[in-house]
Amino acid sequence: MTTKYEFHEAANIFPLMSKKEFDGLVADIKKHGQRDAIVIYKGKILDGRNRYKACRKLGIAPVVRSEEFDGTLTNAVDYVMSQNLHRRQLTPSQRGMVAAKSMDLYRKAALKRKQEAGKTHGRGQQNRSRPNGLNLSGQSRDHAAKVAGCSGATVERCNRVLSRGTPELVDAVEENAVSANTADLLTTYTKKEQRGFLKGGKEAWTAAAKRAAPAKKSKTKKKPDAIIKDTVKAINQIMDLVRKKKAGVSAQRDNTIKRLTSAREWIKAAGEFL
Repeated sequence: MTTKYEFHEAANIFPLMSKKEFDGLVADIKKHGQRDAIVIYKGKILDGRNRYKACRKLGIAPVVRSEEFDGTLTNAVDYVMSQNLHRRQLTPSQRGMVAAKSMDLYRKAALKRKQEAGKTHGRGQQNRSRPNGLNLSGQSRDHAAKVAGCSGATVERCNRVLSRGTPELVDAVEENAVSANTADLLTTYTKKEQRGFLKGGKEAWTAAAKRAAPAKKSKTKKKPDAIIKDTVKAINQIMDLVRKKKAGVSAQRDNTIKRLTSAREWIKAAGEFL
């Protein structure tokens, strides 16, 4: 009896083939046999879900690579990304969705390493080495974007679609029916409205995205130069208050002003790199 395998969570970063693509794969395996082995990681299929399903449909035993994938979870995700990205002609939006889905796994791997490092080095001690992998937060996004071959901004848009959009909207991006930017704008509506726009067709969802664009833009975070300007203004106001304060030692006030002045200049200089 053929061994049954579950799909590894890393493999599910990519959607399964469409019915047309799958039927073509079934026909090819029936005629030529299974060309590429299925890769197993921790007892689950890491690469080859479609080949596995095709073999089961044909009633033949799938060829499975005897050695399990050797590597960390981060390596496993990178492997899935590299194996699938070169096989499929994906748009930047589709790549962004793949990267967004991989982010949680990258974070999970980073958190696990952080916890293991804490056990190894003891509480309150830092691990000065940098093991193969990622840190939490933005690095997970940047690494995912780099591996997928898209921008960090596209990954952020797709991440919002995954968290705020309907399953139908996610599918539309993965199927290249709706761009990541348009889908991101549609997430400003309720899920009921999102479904209505998708049922209405391209004209309906495009019009809805255009209506949402001005509101989305007004909520956009300040640009770095505006943040620098506001921060410098706040420091100047604090310096004025310190100068006017009569209580305290004069030397302390002078030292505080000196430190604030230094901070102000460093902030101004930082603006040149943003």
